[in-house]
Amino acid sequence: MTNEVLARPEAYEGPGGAELTRAHRAQAAPAVGPVVGRVSLWQLFRVFFVLGITSFGGGVVAYLRQALVVKQRWTDDETFLSGLELSQTVPGLNATNMSIDMGERLRGVPGALVALVGMCLPRKVIVMALGMLYASQARSPEMVMVLGGVGAAAVGLTLATSL
Repeated sequence: MTNEVLARPEAYEGPGGAELTRAHRAQAAPAVGPVVGRVSLWQLFRVFFVLGITSFGGGVVAYLRQALVVKQRWTDDETFLSGLELSQTVPGLNATNMSIDMGERLRGVPGALVALVGMCLPRKVIVMALGMLYASQARSPEMVMVLGGVGAAAVGLTLATSL
């Protein structure tokens, strides 16, 4: 009797295990590469705008991969990872650098600019709206109490993580 779990290529450990798994996957499934026709600037803006408005924090690169490689199929994993490597070496946010790189690969300089604006515009609008709200309510007693509570929470979180 054989162990079905150990018979799978994913079960290989040690030297050559990853290569065996990749080789098995390459034989088992036909290669599905990117389907890239001429991506319109509007499509590029729309995809990066949605990513910019719905993603926050360190997991943005995973959302980028899901949108660009899996959903839109504008690029493949290898090209995406080479863009990620490049974006990590350049100063700035990885997601912003990735949007510039992918926009440039798909539509040149106009694509890079459109992807950058699409990725950054939602955040800029939200920060501007919050700033305008703060400016209009800065002296109200409610705002002073809310910001005092936020300050106390920040001190508490800092103490909790440092102790």
